[in-house]
Amino acid sequence: MEFFAAALGGPHEHRGRTMKEVHRGRGIERRHFDLVAKYLIEALLAAGVPQPAVDAIVGAVAPLADDVVAPA
Repeated sequence: MEFFAAALGGPHEHRGRTMKEVHRGRGIERRHFDLVAKYLIEALLAAGVPQPAVDAIVGAVAPLADDVVAPA
């Protein structure tokens, strides 16, 4: 929660480990990242979140792929 608040410009500062540190060694492939993004979008839309807000959230998360996906 703290991560999303910080990523979206909220008042909370993310003080945890970096995305790269948290996901290192977990074997996450690009297809896994893409599925999570798809489910996030679907969940936000199903919850009634307006499309511009969904776009902003996805725009904040998408650039993290390189830190989350394991090197090939």
